[in-house]
Amino acid sequence: MLPLYVAYLASSDTPAAAEAVNILVDDYSAAFVLRLVLVFLGAGILAVFIYRTASVPGREALLGNLALAAFAVVLVGEVIGRFLFYAMQTNVGL
Repeated sequence: MLPLYVAYLASSDTPAAAEAVNILVDDYSAAFVLRLVLVFLGAGILAVFIYRTASVPGREALLGNLALAAFAVVLVGEVIGRFLFYAMQTNVGL
């Protein structure tokens, strides 16, 4: 959702939206890219290993550990996303 939200802000003509996009692009671009990489990496790891190990009996422990690792990677990415959401907030008026 964050890329769509940033695209919406970039197309908006309000000064607050422009400032929010500038904050994200100038100050937090590395965190934004890291967040996207972590979320897609975690989802991809989980999908690949479920596909490869779900049909092999006796690998349940490995699948459980990989699911936990994928969850941890996605959780870190989502925490970074929450930080970015609040970091992009700007004051309008006073």
